Amino acid sequence: MEQPKLIWSGTKRKCRECGEIAVAARRKEHPYIECGLQTVLVKGMEIRACSACKARQIVVQRVLELHQTIALALARKPSRLAGDEIRFMRKHIDWSGKDLARHMGVAHETVSRWEHQREFMSAMADRLFKLIVVLKCGQTADVAPAVQT
Repeated sequence: MEQPKLIWSGTKRKCRECGEIAVAARRKEHPYIECGLQTVLVKGMEIRACSACKARQIVVQRVLELHQTIALALARKPSRLAGDEIRFMRKHIDWSGKDLARHMGVAHETVSRWEHQREFMSAMADRLFKLIVVLKCGQTADVAPAVQT
C-alpha cells in the first residue's frame, strides 16, 4: 500500500499530487507511523482522498500538541524507553544527539547506541530523560515510577 502524503493543518482541501480541489475527507483511526513511532494510533485523523488521481493525504491537526501529548505519554510509561521513543522525545524537545549526550553526561555515540537499540539506557538515565522531557514540555514533574530490572 502506498504511504499517504502528509498535509499539515491550515492548508486548503487541494490535492498535493494533481492540484485538484475534488478531495473527499473522512475521519478514522490511523497508525501514525509518520511521527517515527510504530505504536501510535490516532483516533479521528482526517484522511483525504482525491477523486481525480486517487492520492491519499493525511491531515495532522495541531501537530505540536499531538507530539507533546505523545512525548508526555511516553515519559509517563512505566517501562524503559525504546530507541525510537528516545529519538522521538529528543527531537520533540528540539535537542540534537550531542545536546542529549551533554545533558546526560554521556558520549554522543552512547546516544546513537540508545536510539538504534544497540544499548539500553540505564534505569536512572531513562528516568532522568523522562523528567527532562516532562519539564521541557512545561508540565509538573510526575514521571512513571522506576521499574526494577
